[in-house]
Amino acid sequence: MQPCGTFNTSYRQDMVLVRTPLQWGMLIGFFVFLVLLPVITPIKLGKLQLGLIFFIFTGINIITLHGLNIVMGFAGQLSLGQSAFMAVGAFAVSNLVVKLNVPFIVALPLGGLIAAFVGMVFGTPSLRIKGLYLLMATVAAHFIIAFTIIRLPAIGGTLGLIVSPPSIFGFELNTDTRYYYIVMMVTIIMTILAINLTRGSVGRAFMAIRDDEVAARVMGINTFVYKALAFGISAFFAGIAGALLAFYLGMATVDHFTLIHAIWLMGMLAVGGMASTRGVIFGSIFFNIIDTVTTIVGPIIQSALPFFGHEHVAGIAMALWALVIIIFLIFEPRGINHRWETIKASYRLHPFSYTRE
Repeated sequence: MQPCGTFNTSYRQDMVLVRTPLQWGMLIGFFVFLVLLPVITPIKLGKLQLGLIFFIFTGINIITLHGLNIVMGFAGQLSLGQSAFMAVGAFAVSNLVVKLNVPFIVALPLGGLIAAFVGMVFGTPSLRIKGLYLLMATVAAHFIIAFTIIRLPAIGGTLGLIVSPPSIFGFELNTDTRYYYIVMMVTIIMTILAINLTRGSVGRAFMAIRDDEVAARVMGINTFVYKALAFGISAFFAGIAGALLAFYLGMATVDHFTLIHAIWLMGMLAVGGMASTRGVIFGSIFFNIIDTVTTIVGPIIQSALPFFGHEHVAGIAMALWALVIIIFLIFEPRGINHRWETIKASYRLHPFSYTRE
């Protein structure tokens, strides 16, 4: 009897990201879709219209969430400092480009490294505290970073720092289409980096600390080093995303990186699914769809109900997203990715019904 199906016969095959011809075809088709996206946008889905701005913000959120997923989903360390680390990267890259005339393509990874250093510094309390206490320490880190930026006009100050559209090898990224391509390239690179990082020895050390810190220490894992490394890597991703956001908006200011933004990032990760690369992508896309829908529906509601003020319409998006988070935490606490895995398992073993809960 010959075996049927796709089986891995070696560890090398088991570690390959893309295995079957179907997966290769889907991957190539996805890349072709990304390349042609500016040509076919805006995409109309009924009354919903999605422009390039949707995909630019989705890519930036994916980069940020990859970092948050590493420190929370894989290392098991609670953090509300992701938005502050985005601010560090944004101001670092802005100052390097504007004041020191460093090329954007060089300043971007340097800004990420600066944010990583700051993240490791504020991650040192994780050696002694954890859980809710660590969460409060990261909240304190957020306000310390914001206070430092505001009180140092040489860095940015209260008014922030105005930046011009970046250029790479003389090619100016002054349109949404051009900026979309650079964001997508960085997003793909950071996604591959996150996948390989979590599948290697560093990722296994993170998961060991998350599951049982005492057992990890007994096995010889230096928990302090790996915890600080998790915060540093997380801040590196956040710094890259913060810089991309600042240069797209044309200004680096602390008003773009608030504590409520950090809370929403945690909500995106919870909805998408922690400790999963696909969960990061699902959460970011889902959040931006809700945000886009409420942006389009808001003026319609205001015109139909004149007694609704601008502040009430603006709050619809936040209220709806908060409701979505509550619903997911109650009915699908493991996020969209868990439901996707369940659907895949049911199709893979058809006609033998099997549901993994």
